[in-house]
Amino acid sequence: MANNELSGPVVATFSADDMRKRIQRRSRLKGRQPEEAALGEVRALLGEGTPLAAPNVALTVEHRGQRDVSYEFAQQDAEAIVDYLVYRGVIEGEARELPPLNHPATPLAGSEQFIAPASGVVVYRAQVGSHLKAGDPVFDIVDPITDEVTTLTTKNDGVFYMRRAIRFVIAGAPMGRVTGAVPFRTGVLIGA
Repeated sequence: MANNELSGPVVATFSADDMRKRIQRRSRLKGRQPEEAALGEVRALLGEGTPLAAPNVALTVEHRGQRDVSYEFAQQDAEAIVDYLVYRGVIEGEARELPPLNHPATPLAGSEQFIAPASGVVVYRAQVGSHLKAGDPVFDIVDPITDEVTTLTTKNDGVFYMRRAIRFVIAGAPMGRVTGAVPFRTGVLIGA
């Protein structure tokens, strides 16, 4: 067998400290990108000679909200990503114990997105992280000219996990999401 032929699956391993340094060097604020571009970033980080063999794990890393930007959050989140990679055996090191989940995992098909049915001033009726029951109010939209109030309520029991940092919404704009244990959406579940 030639030196460049592989006899089995190969996993690139780096120490946790080395990976942290590599991530810090390559970190920069970026917009959303398709998985192929993200895989290109991994390829650039590991080098062309490092095979990426199955099984692979695909996941989404959420970067918090616009108002949740701090060096402390960035450090905490980067360390959590490295710990996950150590836990999975992708990089060498000692992973910290996994923290307990705040809420059981939910299917992507159980995520309800709120779209503004009207334009107006946004009144937040629920706090991010709160557990809601079907029918609970999440947002009010107040028409500044007529004072008409449109209340958006959740259709499922779940956790209010995301809202946009806005005070005025235009009809048709996304406002936030509640995720529950019961799947109800079908078709394409992820979009830009």
